Amino acid sequence: LQCFLCKRARPNEYVYYRDLLQLTDHFREQHHFCDHAECKPRHPEERAFGTAEDLRVHEVRCHGKELSKAERKMALRISLEGPET
Repeated sequence: LQCFLCKRARPNEYVYYRDLLQLTDHFREQHHFCDHAECKPRHPEERAFGTAEDLRVHEVRCHGKELSKAERKMALRISLEGPET
């Protein structure tokens, strides 16, 4: 198995993972991974994000039901200082 995020960033590198558990550990350690209970049944590739901002957007859109409209708007505000990694 290969990490789609690493492959996208470095298409000429070939790193493989033994199984889904090892790939999931890689997602958690090297990328931004959603561990929310609602996402647990989803495939790990659907829960891995390339940036903290992408994860934050996912969390607000998919798991932000308890947030008010103002809180959702504030959480989705984009930083002008540059992307987080």
